[in-house]
Amino acid sequence: MAPASEAQRNAPGATLAGTDTRFAVHPKTGELVWKHQTLRADNWDQECTFEMMVINTPVNPDAAATGMLSINPDARKGPRKTITGIPCKTGIAWSFDAANGEFLWAKQTVEQNLVAKIDPKGQVTVNEDMVMKDVTKTYAICPTYAGGRDWPMGAYSPKSNVFFVR
Repeated sequence: MAPASEAQRNAPGATLAGTDTRFAVHPKTGELVWKHQTLRADNWDQECTFEMMVINTPVNPDAAATGMLSINPDARKGPRKTITGIPCKTGIAWSFDAANGEFLWAKQTVEQNLVAKIDPKGQVTVNEDMVMKDVTKTYAICPTYAGGRDWPMGAYSPKSNVFFVR
C-alpha cells in the first residue's frame, strides 16, 4: 500500500483525478460517456470500486430521509434508469442517471467523518480536519481504511426496491 495522505505524497490539495471515480463507457467502443468523482483527494484509502447496478426505479429522493447527505432538487422526478451504488468504503451510497450521469442523491449508511458535505450537484467537500497534514499527529477517522463496507457483495431486489449488503 502506498502513502495515501496529501502530506505523505507531498501533494497538498491534489485531487488525484480518476481515483474514487465512477465511469460510464459505451460498451462497444469504450468511449467515455460520463464520469463522477465521489471523493476528491482520497487521503484515507477509501476507494469506490464496488458494484453499481443499473436499475429501473422511481426517482424521488426525500431530503428529510434518514442519512441523506445530498439530493439534486432539480432532478426530474419519476421512473428512470439509474446507476445506483452499493455503498463505497466511505459508507456512502450514490445514485446517478444512467444515460447522462446526472447526480441524483447520496445517502450515508454508516457513521463517517471524512466527507463534510455533498452539494446538490454531487460535488464533495472533504472534512479538512481529517486530512493528515502533520504525520506526527493521530487522526481519528471513520471509517478506517477497512471501510464502512469492504468485500461482501451486494444485491438488489427489484420487488422491494431495496439494496442488501452483508
